[in-house]
Order: sequence, then C-alpha cells, then structure tokens
Amino acid sequence: MALTGECPPVALIIHRRPLHTARVFKAISQARPQRLFVIGDAARAEVAGEHELVLAARAITEQIDWPCEVTRSYSQHNLGAGGRVITGLDQVFAEVDHAVVLEDDCVPDMTFFSYTQELLHRYALDPKVMTIGGHLSHLPDHHTNDSYWFSRYPATWGWATWADRWWRRADAMNQWPRLREGGWLASAVGSGTPYAYWRSVLDAEYAGTDTWDYIWSLAHWLHDSLAIRPAVNLVANIGFGEGATHTRQPEHAAGRRPAGEMAFPLRHPQTIEANLERDAQIEWVDHSGILRRRMAMLSALRSSSPADQKP
Repeated sequence: MALTGECPPVALIIHRRPLHTARVFKAISQARPQRLFVIGDAARAEVAGEHELVLAARAITEQIDWPCEVTRSYSQHNLGAGGRVITGLDQVFAEVDHAVVLEDDCVPDMTFFSYTQELLHRYALDPKVMTIGGHLSHLPDHHTNDSYWFSRYPATWGWATWADRWWRRADAMNQWPRLREGGWLASAVGSGTPYAYWRSVLDAEYAGTDTWDYIWSLAHWLHDSLAIRPAVNLVANIGFGEGATHTRQPEHAAGRRPAGEMAFPLRHPQTIEANLERDAQIEWVDHSGILRRRMAMLSALRSSSPADQKP
C-alpha cells in the first residue's frame, strides 16, 4: 500500500550494522519523508573493526534520491545505546514538534507510516496519549473491531511521539529515589512480582544502566499517560542475534514475527483508556513474567538436583 499524504519527519538511529540499516533505510526511502534525522553513535575504540562498520552504516543513509532535508547527528565519542538515543532525540524534538522513530533493526510495513501520520494528527492536542507504537512484540494479534488499542506500556520498536511529550522524560529518573520509598510504584504496576521486577529495573536504570526505554515507561506512569498499540504487528525486528546490544537470542519469538499491513480507513476506539486485559499480557510476556519464569526454572533445577535430594 502506498503512503497516503505526507510522511511525518523520521528519526533513524544507526550504529554498526550496515546490512540491517539498508533494509530499514529502503522502507524509509519508499515513504519519502521531507525531513530525515540520522542519529549515529561513534565506534568503541576497543572493538576491532567497528569503526569501518560505523562508516558503512552511515554511507547507506547517503543514498537519498527524493526531496528531503537531512540532519545528521554523529557523536564523536561512543555514548552507548541509551545515551545516544536520548541525546539524539533531544536534538530531533528541539527542531520538530513530532516524529517517527526507527532504529536500525526495525523494518516497518509501509502502512506503518500512514498509521502514525493519521494518529499523530488525531491526538496532537490530547496530552493523555504519549506514544504511538508500531509493534506487538510476540503478543498475539488483537482481534477487535478497532485498528488499535491503548496501553500503559509504550512499544518502542518503531514508534512516534510529539515534542511536548518527549520532554516529559527529562526529569523522570531524577524522581525515582523519592518514588521508590512510597507506595507509588505498587499503585502504578501492581504488587508482588511486578513490583519487585520494576523496582529492580528502575534501581538499575538510576544506577546507570545503558538503556532509555525504561525511563520512557516511567514517564508514562508519572504523567498518567497512555500508549497506542496496533491491532496487527506493523514492524519486524530483525536485530535478534549476533551483534545486538540487548536482543541477543536469535530464536526469540519476537525476532521471527513479520510485519503485517494495517487496514484503512482506521477504526478508532470509542474511549481513551487502557486495555487492562492486554496490559496484563504485556506485563507477563515482556516484563515481570520473565522473572517469575526464571525463578520457577531455578526452583525446578534445585529440586531435581541430587545434592538437594534427601536419602
């Protein structure tokens, strides 16, 4: 399906994977955005051959054959996955009031651009809506009459937002020491395992973990905001396996999920409120359920260990 109307500004985040970058850039070139931001991190001095890969990935993005204003933001020193995304998007949203964000391993279906374009316009003045996500990870498709649904969990493998909402994350992590001592987190994510999981995650984030998306989630909860998720997966993540920073399991279900097409015209939900049933699935599949499954596996291993068996 061809893009209907003008493509929103696009921010492409790249580093050292030219083959992945080429696939994502091909999709962007078909959408023909009039404004493109290319955000690239520097090579790590201690990694042999990485500088050449960084240059090769950047060269892919020089192949622009449509009218387009391009801003390139290439760091002089390696900032890491978290730091480079944050500093790069800070620059993007200092210059435009909304944008689509794609990393070098997130290949969108062409309907993703029309979907984000329409929803960026529809919810531009609604501060309750903070993110427009394009992927479903490895959740099943949402069989509903609506084209999308609302969640308390942002999806960040192909997404879009507005500048005024991006800036909400600026002070979110600074508030964590105060928030962690009260009952706020339990009210936000639930007690028990979800509380233990998210407290551990946010403690690590505050200590300097090289990620950015957990801060984005925290900002959603602090501002009582919602994220849009599509009823059908619109973005394929091709980054699982060797060379990945966080998604290193090549057989992971989320890495095998293809991108599908969104049907138009979009069918909009009647109310703007979180789908609690789907959010419970997200919490289990993508977040604290991982911790519970690991604990169960460890318990099973201990119980079956000969050293733990009584004579």
